[in-house]
Amino acid sequence: IEVCEIDYYLLRQLHRARGERRVQLLRSIARLAEVLPMFDELDLYSNTESRECRFYAMKTLIASHPERSVCHIAQFPSLMTTYEISTITQVMRRVGTTMAYTPMLVSQSRNIQLIGIHLVEQLLIADAEAHLQRLVESDDREIAYVALHALCAIRGDISTPQVYRAMRTFAPHHRASVLRHAVCSCYSLQSCANIFNCDERNRFLQLTNSYKCSMLCN
Repeated sequence: IEVCEIDYYLLRQLHRARGERRVQLLRSIARLAEVLPMFDELDLYSNTESRECRFYAMKTLIASHPERSVCHIAQFPSLMTTYEISTITQVMRRVGTTMAYTPMLVSQSRNIQLIGIHLVEQLLIADAEAHLQRLVESDDREIAYVALHALCAIRGDISTPQVYRAMRTFAPHHRASVLRHAVCSCYSLQSCANIFNCDERNRFLQLTNSYKCSMLCN
């Protein structure tokens, strides 16, 4: 990158590009091993282009200034998809962003909360259990669902009243997903039977008695 001046080449191309070509260039810039601070001027694009262009502009700004990651995420005007949350988290980890997960989990920004939950799940931060227990009762069903998913990943207590109340509000496919994740996380039925109905408990036993589950948990 340094010898061939790829970063400068991409920036020159970016000045002239429009539409999908600009999105492709921003995507390439965000993938660079090191993004120079000269990309500060991408602030100009973040509020004037398409949603996709704004997203990759934000991603590039995070890569160039890891210390301002949360500020850039907070300024993003749209709700991020699961894929976008995953890619932003990946960039933050790659460039060494300070992972202050507690402020993220208590943030008023939905995007920042989702990134905080994703980080807790990916890094298996067991100390975040109390925050996840609170978030499983969020009015936002997606926040509640991903928080419960993360709670399983860190092997937290999923037999609590908060989890029980949250499970009652989940759609059947979300309940089935939580069940499968609990099995994959090596929970026993006894430790979480209260959050499942009779049919789900039978399904839980079927999965835990499978040879694949025995291989995973042992």
